[in-house]
Amino acid sequence: MPADRVLLFTDVEGSTQLTEQLGDIAASSLWTEHDRIARELMRKWQGHEIDKSDGFLILFDRVESAARFALDLHHAFANLTPPLRARAGIHSGPMIARQNTSEDVTLGAKPLELDGVGKAIASRIMSIARGGQTLLSAPARAALSGGDWKLHSHGHWRMKGLAEPIEVFELGDGRTLFVPPIYSEKAFRVVQSRGGWTALADLPHSLPAERDIFVARDEVLDSLAALFRDERRLVTVLGIGGIGKTRLAIRYASTWLGDYPGGAWFCDLSAASSIDGIALGVAHNGLPILPSDERECSQRHHDRCRDEKEMPPQAPREERAHARKRACYCGLPHVLMPPHRPWWLNFPPNLITTLSLSTTAS
Repeated sequence: MPADRVLLFTDVEGSTQLTEQLGDIAASSLWTEHDRIARELMRKWQGHEIDKSDGFLILFDRVESAARFALDLHHAFANLTPPLRARAGIHSGPMIARQNTSEDVTLGAKPLELDGVGKAIASRIMSIARGGQTLLSAPARAALSGGDWKLHSHGHWRMKGLAEPIEVFELGDGRTLFVPPIYSEKAFRVVQSRGGWTALADLPHSLPAERDIFVARDEVLDSLAALFRDERRLVTVLGIGGIGKTRLAIRYASTWLGDYPGGAWFCDLSAASSIDGIALGVAHNGLPILPSDERECSQRHHDRCRDEKEMPPQAPREERAHARKRACYCGLPHVLMPPHRPWWLNFPPNLITTLSLSTTAS
């Protein structure tokens, strides 16, 4: 009969490529150390090994033990040479455990098998994790209490073979960036829109395509995301010309698009020098403007990436000449004002802030 069980899947990001780079002998030594660390942590957190490939399938009695195992595993792998980045997925739910016969075990079969949709859910959740991420299903999240960890919802995901979307959470600590998981044809983010589920790829937006690889801005990107998670509604990104303010804003909007069911909209306001100019720029970029009675609808929230050349009147002359700022606006669509004049906006002061970029360009 099915019984509630806690299952954890792990895998190593880029394992095949790493084996090819190292060569079979060096890679074998690394995978031996990988197995040693994982099995030591199983003994520490009372995990039971069910199966193994590039990673492990492990059974636990409690979600907390699985969570502790995963966090310790990430930290231990990061200290290897070369470091390894594991993906981990945890699910708690009904599963059936059955014993293989001694004859089958002698031939190489696993002593214990697990059956049930819960095993598929844990596998699907692990498959969308990035290297270093630990993702949990909603039942696993509900069973997790206490602890010094942090938890963040990455919304609902449609998984191949599952009838209904499932909510996915990330487990981390003070060093965790909480970047959205990886989308694929078998697993993708969905949001509730117009009474049903809409795939993230079908959300409206006007974001320009990124022309090259986005590098060296992960910490700044996480700082920007953290500001919006803390309920900020207007963030002005400050920095000298060419440092990558617009690029940062576009990357945030595209990466966290699933958090804004109303879509994400890029408005280039570099030529605007008046309120009318801003309104014209917004209209040209196709940003929907809502009637006042619809502004409280969460499904119509928007993310705006705004570009503004003008510096505040009190800024030094040279700073006005060389510095530019772009603002990412995320929230109710009643902003048609230059970002450097927040007193014109209908925002409480605690919802407005700035983010400064260093001189290291992206």
